[in-house]
Amino acid sequence: MVRHDPIAEATDSLQLFSRVSARLRERVVFDAAVWSVTDPETGLVTAPMWVQNLDGGAQCYAYWECELLEETVIPFRELARSVTAAGALRWNTGDLPGRSAQYRRLRGQGVIDELRAVLRAGGKPWGVVSLFRSTGRAPFGPTEIDVVVGLSASLGARLRSLARPPVRRVGARRSVRARHDPFRPRRNRHLDQ
Repeated sequence: MVRHDPIAEATDSLQLFSRVSARLRERVVFDAAVWSVTDPETGLVTAPMWVQNLDGGAQCYAYWECELLEETVIPFRELARSVTAAGALRWNTGDLPGRSAQYRRLRGQGVIDELRAVLRAGGKPWGVVSLFRSTGRAPFGPTEIDVVVGLSASLGARLRSLARPPVRRVGARRSVRARHDPFRPRRNRHLDQ
């Protein structure tokens, strides 16, 4: 059976997130996830974002408001500069998740742990991911954190390549894209005539 590479084959960031999330589930069990592209200069979350099984995305605003304005235990801004690109709430707090404002908001939805990572390339954050576990599951451990850390650089590099248009050589023929990439502006063929 031939295994496809979801990172290399993705044609846009949403496809990258959905395919990697499905493959990651085979190695790291999680109940919900939030994947987002970030501005590599500021680390701020941008579009697109993919929310999976987290109250239909209704809590998205509250999640990012908490991340940006309230104290969190392992904020993305610190993971972006950290030697390790990922951390898990219970692991990093010595099983005292109540120290996290984010956890206090999400526990009403049955969330018992969060594993978060920054997707870095060239020393810059190109995306972030949060994986959540619900009541009845064990907390994330160091092996699962290592699996996600191992994906950080390749996912960050792919997000960077999707965000930057390819360098065209002088005299090179223009390539035709089969799918629309949200990072690249669409050309209007009627205006080009």
